[in-house]
Amino acid sequence: MRVLITGGLGFVGRALTKLLLDHGHEVVVIDNLSTALVSPTWFAGRSQFDADIADVRDVEAPTGRIDRIVHLAGPVGAFHILDRPRLEAEILGLARHVTNWAVNMRVPLLFLSTLEAEDTLVRPQAPRNTFIRAKRRAEMEIAFTLSRASLPYWVLRSCTIAGPGQSSAAGFAVPRMMEQAQTGRPITVFGDGHRSHELLHVDDVARAVEISLFSPAGTYVARGMHTRVIDLAQRIKSVTASRSEIAYLNPRRAVHPLYREPIEDLQVFSPSVPGWAPKESMDRILSDAIVLSRRCERRRSVS
Repeated sequence: MRVLITGGLGFVGRALTKLLLDHGHEVVVIDNLSTALVSPTWFAGRSQFDADIADVRDVEAPTGRIDRIVHLAGPVGAFHILDRPRLEAEILGLARHVTNWAVNMRVPLLFLSTLEAEDTLVRPQAPRNTFIRAKRRAEMEIAFTLSRASLPYWVLRSCTIAGPGQSSAAGFAVPRMMEQAQTGRPITVFGDGHRSHELLHVDDVARAVEISLFSPAGTYVARGMHTRVIDLAQRIKSVTASRSEIAYLNPRRAVHPLYREPIEDLQVFSPSVPGWAPKESMDRILSDAIVLSRRCERRRSVS
């Protein structure tokens, strides 16, 4: 099977690209490298891999045979979606462009969304930020357009993703806390630390996407269990044997007035992708983050 992945060199994209190549599939990546985790040379020597370094919207139509499209491209991370007045237009524009590819090429499409989009159904009166609203609108437009075209599509809603290669620069909690713990800086917890997050290893998410491409898909890519932020911070402090203190901050003062964390009381969702369940534990997520953080520190010391 030949799979086209937008954002295929990013955090989730890299993991999915590697998994599909390892399983004998051909992969075509379209990525502008703005937030890429690896360069195309990372897959050098893999004859089944091809990359087009371009913005998705600059590609009129992918070339060659395509059997499936996976849409991952777009801004992610609390810091990357701040002060972007055209954020909703950007997310919707990307989704519409990729959806047009699918319709014109008669190819099924999978869109990886966020579990928070479900909250617009659970609590429609709750205020939404632009990111979640845009994701939900993208889901609906993909569903409407591909249903009308009689094409298969999958919308997967994932909980918070973590693992090797994730950058603290985008505002993700695990790499930020890990770097702070290993450098002796205070481990910053936003608010009182009682917000809870559901975490999945990026490799588990990649497996869920791959399974969905070859079978009727469910909706929820989730662990079914939440972890409080303060408990996560204490666990990171323990596994790194860090002497760092835990510091409580108001993110709207310390980071940005528009900063917004994931929904605090989002209900727990059980995994619903047939044949899939998380394999990687929280310890594996943290151990991978430790290895990456140490590599980064070695690079800094050399430079």
